[in-house]
Amino acid sequence: MKGKIIHNAKATIEAQKGTGGWLHRNIDFNHGLRLDDKDRESVKKLFDSLYEGVSLYRRDQKQLDLEILIANLIHAKHWAVSISLDRKSWNTTQYGQASYFIIELVKILERTGHIEMRTGYQFIRESRKTRIWATEKLLQYIPEFHSAVIYSPREIVELRDENGRLKEYKNTGETRRIRKILQLANEVNTRADIRYRKWKLNPCLMAVFNRKFTLYGRLHTRGHRHYQGFSEDERSVITINGDSVIELDYSGLHPHLLYAKEGIQFNGDPYTMIDQRAGENKDLRRFYKKALLSLINAKDKWVEPHTTR
Repeated sequence: MKGKIIHNAKATIEAQKGTGGWLHRNIDFNHGLRLDDKDRESVKKLFDSLYEGVSLYRRDQKQLDLEILIANLIHAKHWAVSISLDRKSWNTTQYGQASYFIIELVKILERTGHIEMRTGYQFIRESRKTRIWATEKLLQYIPEFHSAVIYSPREIVELRDENGRLKEYKNTGETRRIRKILQLANEVNTRADIRYRKWKLNPCLMAVFNRKFTLYGRLHTRGHRHYQGFSEDERSVITINGDSVIELDYSGLHPHLLYAKEGIQFNGDPYTMIDQRAGENKDLRRFYKKALLSLINAKDKWVEPHTTR
């Protein structure tokens, strides 16, 4: 019996892999993706057509679930969205916006031909979530879907554990203060027309901390077309309300902080001071920078082992 189960498991996995390599390039479902006001109305019409004459508890939340689901499908473009159909995966947290009703929506959208789906599997040594992707029937509801997706997370102050997973926390005066500052910044930035060529960019800022609120605390952009995900050349042609931008950078930030901690005002380039050639050779400077930052940010001290003869 055991051998038969393992054989069937392998056959199922091979059948999944045979559907095309693109199915393995899927993206994870993101609770923070939403649609703009115009396309939100299109989602409402679709929702009403799917549940015409049906009385639903918390209808607004279920309509929000559909909006987030469609935003994920649009954001994925030609890729599939990886999603769990296990109700336990949809427990309410401070980071999640979509509810377990997503499972029902996936099933009805597949039945009505709005999406296609490859069911997930879970075996002893290998598992994969269900993957879904939009059909033309669904995309017709959002004609200009290339600019419809925005990023609006429920929580913009993130705490992550040692493995990088989101960790729930109790609010303090400090977390509320950080959130208030970010909300104001995001409100101002959202009112501006920030674009890369013809595409509108997502200006949502988030603060990310590791393990506790005294570690890391850097600002990140996330979601659909966020500007931190662009290359240096791409960022150089970004415009704000039609005006060109320049990008300011803190050169040698970490070494300068260490100098400041020792009360030293250092005005040179910390990555070229040990080798003047690095001032002319960008690759050499990049090597020294990487080596120095690796030494500064290493978690452990490496000690050369003793050799015995």
